[in-house]
Amino acid sequence: MSPLQKKILNLLGLLIGITILVAIGILFVIGFFNPVSISKREKGPYKLVYLPHTGPYYQTAKTIKNVKKILQTTALKAGESCALYYDDPKNVPQNKLRSKGGVLVKDVVSLKPPLQWQEIPARAVIVGKIKSHPAIASIKVYPKLHKWLREHNLKAGTPSLEIYHSNGWVECQLPIIQVDSLK
Repeated sequence: MSPLQKKILNLLGLLIGITILVAIGILFVIGFFNPVSISKREKGPYKLVYLPHTGPYYQTAKTIKNVKKILQTTALKAGESCALYYDDPKNVPQNKLRSKGGVLVKDVVSLKPPLQWQEIPARAVIVGKIKSHPAIASIKVYPKLHKWLREHNLKAGTPSLEIYHSNGWVECQLPIIQVDSLK
C-alpha cells in the first residue's frame, strides 16, 4: 500500500469516526437515549383549541403552528401545544390518518374561524413521558405503552393525546379500557 493510500484510508477512518460521533451527539440532544416513564392515572379535563388535519401524523406539527399563528391575533392565551390522534398508523393509510393539532387553553370565550375547540373530559389514561423531540417520543413511547397495557390486561381507547411541554417533555396519553369489561 502506497503512502498516499495510507493517508487516504486514515482520513477516511477519521471522517467515519467523526460522523459517528456527530450522529451519536445528535441522538443525545434530541432525547433518543432518554428513558420513558409510564404511569396510570386520571388526567383532564382539558380545553383544546385546534384545527383538524387529515394526512400523515408528522404534518400535524404544521397544523399546530397554524393554530398558534391565528391565536396571536386574538386575546386568547395559548397554553402547551398538543395533538389528538384518532387512528392507528399501522391499520390506516397515511393519507387518511385523522388528527387535531392545537393548544391547550384555560377558557374559551370566542374563537376566530377556522379555529374550533373541544373539551376532553377527565379520564383514566396510561401516560408515557420522555424528554425528547416529539418524533422520538412517538417512536419510543408508544411501544412501551402498548407493552404495559398488554401486561396489565388493558386495551387502549382513542383518541390519544400528546402534550408538547415547553420544557422539552412530551407526554403521550392513551385512554384505557378494561379488557374484561369488553366481554
